[in-house]
Amino acid sequence: MEYKIPGLTGLAALQSQNQLELLDEIDKLRAYGIQDFVSLPQLVVCGDQSSGKSSVLEAITEIPFPRKDNLCTRFATEIVLRRAMKRSVVVKIIPGDSRSIKETEALQSFDRKLEEFDDLPRLIEEAADAMGLTDSNNAFSTDVLSVEISGPDRPQLTIVDLPGLIHSENKSQSRSDVEVVARLVESYIKNKRTIILAVITAKNDYANQIILQRARQVDPTGDRTLGIITKPDTLHAGSQSEVAFISLAQNEDSVVQFRLGWHILKNRDYESKDCSFSERNQSESTFFDQGAWSKLPKDIVGIDSLRRRLSALLLDHIRSELPSLCGEVEEHLRSCERELKCIGDERSSSRDQTIFLSKLSQRFLELCKAAVDGLYEDPFFGFVESDLGYGKRLRAVVQNTNAAFAARMRLKGHTKEIVAAKPQDLARTTVKEIPQKVTETEAVEWVKGILLRSRGRELPGTFNPMIINTLFQEQSQQWEVEARKHVEHVWRACYRLMTSIIGEIADHRVGERLIQHWIHDLLKMRLCNAESELKQILADRQEHAITYNHYYTENVQKIHQQRRAKSSQNALKEILGLAENEQVDMTQNLVISPQAFLSSFSSQTEADMDRFACIEILDRVLAYYKVALKTFVDNVTIQVIERRIVARLWEVFTPVSVAAMGSDVVAKIAMESPSEQERRMQLSSRAAKLRKGLDVCKSALGDFHQGIILKLRLQSSDEVLLMSNASDYESDVSAQIAQLNNISTTIVKPLEALEQTAVPGLSWEDFQGMYCSNA
Repeated sequence: MEYKIPGLTGLAALQSQNQLELLDEIDKLRAYGIQDFVSLPQLVVCGDQSSGKSSVLEAITEIPFPRKDNLCTRFATEIVLRRAMKRSVVVKIIPGDSRSIKETEALQSFDRKLEEFDDLPRLIEEAADAMGLTDSNNAFSTDVLSVEISGPDRPQLTIVDLPGLIHSENKSQSRSDVEVVARLVESYIKNKRTIILAVITAKNDYANQIILQRARQVDPTGDRTLGIITKPDTLHAGSQSEVAFISLAQNEDSVVQFRLGWHILKNRDYESKDCSFSERNQSESTFFDQGAWSKLPKDIVGIDSLRRRLSALLLDHIRSELPSLCGEVEEHLRSCERELKCIGDERSSSRDQTIFLSKLSQRFLELCKAAVDGLYEDPFFGFVESDLGYGKRLRAVVQNTNAAFAARMRLKGHTKEIVAAKPQDLARTTVKEIPQKVTETEAVEWVKGILLRSRGRELPGTFNPMIINTLFQEQSQQWEVEARKHVEHVWRACYRLMTSIIGEIADHRVGERLIQHWIHDLLKMRLCNAESELKQILADRQEHAITYNHYYTENVQKIHQQRRAKSSQNALKEILGLAENEQVDMTQNLVISPQAFLSSFSSQTEADMDRFACIEILDRVLAYYKVALKTFVDNVTIQVIERRIVARLWEVFTPVSVAAMGSDVVAKIAMESPSEQERRMQLSSRAAKLRKGLDVCKSALGDFHQGIILKLRLQSSDEVLLMSNASDYESDVSAQIAQLNNISTTIVKPLEALEQTAVPGLSWEDFQGMYCSNA
């Protein structure tokens, strides 16, 4: 049984109404200027100089381009072919990035229209003159020539022709020209949405042609590169070169392989340069029907099959890229809208400026209060595991910084630390180390030195209570250093939060002025208040020691208990005859005389009255230090950090504070400069383009997911419906026909009912289940 699908052969079949609409959608994106923000699917013709690129472009488009000294290949040319009832040609110039504002405006004003194509070469030469490319000037331009050609017999195709890659500089082409062309070609072919048409000439060994190397660099797997071989008629029949190029055309070269394969064209040579396109096509067809070329598959030779391949490639490429393209446009739109939101509405009057700042302050208040309260649900706070996200969580930062401060005070807050090691074990310890490690004997000597210099009328073995305060001040002299560092650390964390919030809610120019003219001074005032509060707390340390915390007496008693325990061990050692450095084995059952133990224990007295007093002073200083340290840490974290810096931090910038601002301050912060007004206009224009582009993308994406119903007429005049989920993609239809050949299919519903109940997007499997049964 033979199946035929009318209308699915030739170029017209590949460009059905749905495909035309899909290509039109991409054209709309170009018209809206979306290519300025995201890359659009496109075909790019590139190759070495004199590889026949322009001839390939002429053959594909059947448009007469200038043949005057390769003028067209000194700049990128974008050819947009569109099917329309009326013939027209529109030529424009898209200025390059290096152009000045004045030059850009002049080039953008170049807009020419034609009704016929005869004057196109002259029009393109005019455009080249406008770019500054003359007969005497062999330079290359980064400007892009856009040629939009419409007509009823034109295929839907957009293709870009690039200047030929230059192997080396010469008299007419400088090193700068070589680099300009290389950068221009790379800027196009590295785009992941570009299908590369790599043109090589059969006149030269293909291994020496630069374009193949460049194509493999940006597309190593060859997934988006189609090779095109030109000038096959220059090869001698049966030669090794002919064999090599035929092998290459069949993708048999192990080094240069492209997933999209190869195509061969025979273009007009110098003698036939004036022949018509139909004569050119006939000559090409005759050539490929002869010799070794006739053995090649017809779908990889000739201009007609190339047009079909390009149309299918572009359509397939557009379909595959639509989802990611839609996502990119949406992301750019969100970014643009975020920046517009930060810039805010136009604000020329004082009232507009006040309203603008009030809106900013309300958002600032929400984010700042959430950060201080530890409520991190807003997207502003980002990912908790990132340093940026953690820095915005102010309550967490303050809590952790306070905890680190308390730990540092316990470890580094004291000047001297008593250790059990002997002095010889501490030979490398220097006085500069904080804390300085000393033995108990050294600590007692330290206290004794101060005691002797502080004598009053107290009896031997007693001491002036004020000496405890003197020793405590020396032991705690690091407190000020550590506390000031801690205050500075927390204040800077608050400052960073302020800048993060301002950066989130306002344009960077407004944000800089807001910080400079308002927030900085208020935060600086908080730092000054915190330092003043800390100064008072530190001043209390200079007064005589005061505490009513029972923890002090408990610490003194614990120290005394430790000393009595040590005296007991010394008494046991004396009874057992152990040396001072030996330890008593407490696991053994020892029989000792109570009288001997009491006698030995009671003999553990200190005859040196000054040493006795120094030991008592040291015990009380250490006990008081522990109590005072806890109080100091609490005071710093509560009275300084919390009260003076963190508490109600959001009040730095609120609607109430905006209302209290002077009009001059409001103007300094919120007034727009001409550059800011221009930036808003640019962003508004960009956002409008992106919104239109997003609508187009979503519309095209929706159409892509809609199935297309095709009727298949059988020899018996019956009809069966085929569903294709990839529009009317030919390969899907062919696969369905092949499936029908393997089964006996009977229509179980009338055709009229099928046409009424057919659902767009229905899969072939669902179609079989609903409308067909196996005989």
